[in-house]
Amino acid sequence: MNFRTPLNAIMNSYRFIDSTFNDMMGNENNMERDDSFGTPRSKKTIAHNRQNMKKFISMGSNSSVLLLSLIDDILDLTKIEQGTFSVNMSDFILIKVVKECYDIFYFQCALKKIKIELVIPPDVEELQIHSDSGRLKQVLLNLLSNSFKFTFQGHIKIILSFREKDQRRFISIMIEDTGIGIKKEDQQKLFKLFGMISDKKMSNVTGSGIGLNISKKYVDHLNGEITLESKYEQGTTVEILLPLKDLPNQEKITSED
Repeated sequence: MNFRTPLNAIMNSYRFIDSTFNDMMGNENNMERDDSFGTPRSKKTIAHNRQNMKKFISMGSNSSVLLLSLIDDILDLTKIEQGTFSVNMSDFILIKVVKECYDIFYFQCALKKIKIELVIPPDVEELQIHSDSGRLKQVLLNLLSNSFKFTFQGHIKIILSFREKDQRRFISIMIEDTGIGIKKEDQQKLFKLFGMISDKKMSNVTGSGIGLNISKKYVDHLNGEITLESKYEQGTTVEILLPLKDLPNQEKITSED
């Protein structure tokens, strides 16, 4: 059985429900309705119920995307081990992919009472890069999923900026969190297959153990770099550097190295 078939059906169903729900809201023109006891429902109550419905529809749809991404990771890992993996390079607007990933975690972070922020300089908003948008999205979902699992207060930030390193030009995508952090001796384990660390603070957190490993393999195939910095009990920052051929409207890049 193809795993994608039922998952795609779920995702398309959620999209249909979401679209239909929006149409219904537009057609009702804020009309008040009576319940079975003849008591008028307030517009505020109706709006609140609709908002909650919208929120959970979005969460269900986003969960389907994450599950499909995990299955893609597993299938791609097999292809990489067999030497049959390839990337699909094309030109795309970077911020569109980043915002999709941000939106997927927005409601989950709100329910967990942590803040998720997106920091985009004006000169990056329309940046077009040549890479594999699907693989990049999988990397970002993996990194955001890790930050979400291990952050219980504070924030998660997605920060975009230009970088220069070894006379090469890059776009930097940083995922910064105020989570529980990782001990120095454990950090390299996370880039290994099924590399999970033992920590009492993580005893109730589960995962597949392939997220950072497959993410590094994706980034390597995209001719980029991925690094991790973490301070135990303070937080973690993972940075992706993707090479750029041209930097639109960017005459000079300030080196950060």
